[in-house]
Amino acid sequence: MTALIPPGRHEPLVYFIRNGNRVKIGYTTHLAARVGALALTLRFVVLTLDGGRDLETAMHRRFAAERVEGTEWFVYSRRLREFIAAEQAKPQPFSEDALLQEAVQHVTDTQLASASMLQRRMRISFSRAQYLMEQLEQRSVVGPLNGRGSTREVLVRGPVALPA
Repeated sequence: MTALIPPGRHEPLVYFIRNGNRVKIGYTTHLAARVGALALTLRFVVLTLDGGRDLETAMHRRFAAERVEGTEWFVYSRRLREFIAAEQAKPQPFSEDALLQEAVQHVTDTQLASASMLQRRMRISFSRAQYLMEQLEQRSVVGPLNGRGSTREVLVRGPVALPA
């Protein structure tokens, strides 16, 4: 499973970015901008965890033996690889697939489609809700934004299962 990369600003998360035999462990509220500041691309993000500075500090302590002195970079050791693999294998309560399916359910049940509606019902950030609306548009569940506001036409009725 690849890391869920939220667009724009989002709730704090701890990220693991792999570049060769090094992994950077940090936290941010704007992952895309942070990755860009490192002159990398989002494909280098191997794991994200919900949390902020406290979780980042705990991860730094956990992998202190692998730390490249004076940096937030760590040697991509067997221990770190196993941790990342184990986290990737866990069921993700907010994985992209689960979030999309939940968004489809809300949109088709209510026949209302807006990012603000998804934000309220799913209790997620507005930027994540906007991202989900874009994904629903790409999958032809909702139409494009109309000129009258932030609502979209719902193109399907009833329960819909997105293809895996």
